[in-house]
Amino acid sequence: MRNFIITMMGLMSFLAHSIEGNQSSPSKKSKATFNIDGYLMLDHDYYSPFYDKNSEEYQHKTEIRRSKIGITVRPNKYIKSKLQIKYARSFDDESKLTLGDAYLRVENRQSMGFQIGHMKEPFGLEQQTSSSELISIERSLPSAVFSPSRSYGIQIDQKDKFYTVAAGYFINRATDEEFALTHFDLSKKEDEDTEAVTVRVTMAPIRNKKTTFHIGSTLSKRWLNGEKIQYKSNAEVNTGDSIVRGPRFYAKQSMIYQMDLALHRKNLLMQAEFFSNTLQHVDDNNWHFSGAYLQASYKIRGGYRYKKGEFKSSNDDKRMAIEGVIRHSYLNLEDNNIGSKTSSSLVGINVHINHHFKIMMNMSTPWVTGDTTNTHQTGRAYSLRAQLRF
Repeated sequence: MRNFIITMMGLMSFLAHSIEGNQSSPSKKSKATFNIDGYLMLDHDYYSPFYDKNSEEYQHKTEIRRSKIGITVRPNKYIKSKLQIKYARSFDDESKLTLGDAYLRVENRQSMGFQIGHMKEPFGLEQQTSSSELISIERSLPSAVFSPSRSYGIQIDQKDKFYTVAAGYFINRATDEEFALTHFDLSKKEDEDTEAVTVRVTMAPIRNKKTTFHIGSTLSKRWLNGEKIQYKSNAEVNTGDSIVRGPRFYAKQSMIYQMDLALHRKNLLMQAEFFSNTLQHVDDNNWHFSGAYLQASYKIRGGYRYKKGEFKSSNDDKRMAIEGVIRHSYLNLEDNNIGSKTSSSLVGINVHINHHFKIMMNMSTPWVTGDTTNTHQTGRAYSLRAQLRF
């Protein structure tokens, strides 16, 4: 791993020299910018006993699902630094303050970039989509379970109009000291910390204003160091219990394969992802888990835009826009006759009041088989979100 880090630092030096050459031309200079942005997401869930193993009645729960304030500084067009603080709170539970993006990024004229700090790993289409740009209130079953969260690491990437390539080395810190500056020192690793190398490639063989065809794939190798592993899911309702669970065991390492496809045609966007996760038990036996989802959305007024391997709402939605979404997710956490299999169907509607304010409504229907923590095999949930972005 140390050789990998040294190689990445060498690439950063190469980029820095490229930037010096780029800035020698006055026409390529840009003004420094300082931006403050953020969002607030207020959610309310109403769900059946399937989501609450201690109740036989429908439950209401309200929470600040996510809120964020961030600062982005650009001394010029080639250097960017970002710092984000996130806050979440369930009104009948404790609040949580966490670190979001906190990184330094350097690019050259060829859009080759180096990034170091606390960031998302380059993994998956839905995971790469910002939470404020999600079409559904929560990410799909397999995305939420298998996608790595933000980690400390270094990444090098090339982002073109028609393709992207990204690779990085990451450390997931096993500590409650969320804001410790020592976490940014990648040369230091505690025994409980886990390491990963993640590589992602995307292509858009068809890309124009009306139509986009996207293909992406990710490979993530993760060293787990004999840590206790158990995948859990609240079945796409954040305030619900983790009623979907896989087997619990000590694992040496894992290998996650992921593939995504997307087709954008004017106001229609269809996307799908497939996941395969193989974990090596400390006794050297392999355990296999998998998942997939298929999602389609249609936006009346406005549409979608594609940039650097990601989809976002188009820039022309200054007026009110209505967006409908349907999705079916599948998650297989069963192996060696232990664990559960879960499917979930979702129907939703989003009302984009303007660029800053959005209301989202989802109805989810899950089914689970195999090992469960609840006597209810199916249920129903209704979720509502009011989102303010500035």
